[in-house]
Amino acid sequence: MSMKLPLATLAKDAMGLGILLIVFTLLLSQSVWAATVSTGTMPVTCNVLSAIEGSFPMSLDLGEIGPKTSQISEPKTVNILSNIRWTLNIRADAEDGHLKEWTGTEYTSKALSSPLEWKLQHSAGFQPITQTDTAVVADMPPTGKEGTDVSILFRQQISYDDAPLQETYSYRIMVTYTTLPTY
Repeated sequence: MSMKLPLATLAKDAMGLGILLIVFTLLLSQSVWAATVSTGTMPVTCNVLSAIEGSFPMSLDLGEIGPKTSQISEPKTVNILSNIRWTLNIRADAEDGHLKEWTGTEYTSKALSSPLEWKLQHSAGFQPITQTDTAVVADMPPTGKEGTDVSILFRQQISYDDAPLQETYSYRIMVTYTTLPTY
């Protein structure tokens, strides 16, 4: 049994199907279009850490010094990089600041009669170094990327109370520089 639909019904169904196809295509193209122009935002944040960095002299050899004289070093420069206020301290490993006989492996009890002294390069007077942290410069502003140079001079006075040592021994003291934030 064959069913024949009138031509008008077929045309009407075809037109409806065509309209449905057009609407579906438009809806699909809008969702694709909307996905390609979608935008979003996000905050980007960070915190800057406090930082202090120092570049310190490696050693100082005052050479040979005779009695009734003193030897003043060339400037020893510490370079500080800091993004906060800072202080530079100095101290020695000997409580009284005296250089002691060094055998190459240990200290003996023999010491120079005068303590090692230090000062800022362009300041007035020398002061003895001690085992206590002493401010070389204090409450300094942030340095910027070039850093700040702090130049220090050292002086050792020798008297007739100071004895020469064996050729392989020397008088020695360890100097410690410490940078710290100033709050």
